[in-house]
Amino acid sequence: MEQLPAKHQKITNKQKGALAFVVVAFIVMGYAISHSGSNTSSSTSQPKDESLMAYIQAQDYVKRNLKSPSSAKFPVVAPKEGVDSQNSNVYDIGAYVDSQNSFGAMLRSQWAAQIVYKGGDDADPKNWEITRLDIDGNEIINTVAPAQK
Repeated sequence: MEQLPAKHQKITNKQKGALAFVVVAFIVMGYAISHSGSNTSSSTSQPKDESLMAYIQAQDYVKRNLKSPSSAKFPVVAPKEGVDSQNSNVYDIGAYVDSQNSFGAMLRSQWAAQIVYKGGDDADPKNWEITRLDIDGNEIINTVAPAQK
C-alpha cells in the first residue's frame, strides 16, 4: 500500500482526534440530556398505565373458575380493545381463554372482568380487587353497586 506524505498523515491524525472529541462530546451531552428530567416531582408525572398488569391479574381470577386451571391458555397480550381503563385505577377487560373441560377437550371461553388497582406493588395480587367476572355469559363475581352496572 502506498504511503501518504507525512503532511497528509498529520492532517488525518488531527481529523481523527477532532472526530473522537466530537463523538465523546455528543455522548456526554446525550447522557446529560437523558438524565436531566429524572429528578422531576412525581406529582407532575402521568399515572402509570397498569393495563397490562390488570390483564395479567385478571387471568388469575379466570383460572380459579375453570375446570382445569393448569390447561388455561390466554392470548399473549390482550387485544388493544380488550383492556379499557375507566379511570386511573379501574380496568374493564375482555378476552378469551382456551382450557380443558371435564372431558379433557379444549374449549374457548369468552370472559370479561372489571378489576381495580388499589395502589402499591402492581405485581402483588393483594393490590388488585376483582369487582366483576363473567365467563361465557355466566356471572361469576359481581360486587359492583347496582347504580354502576
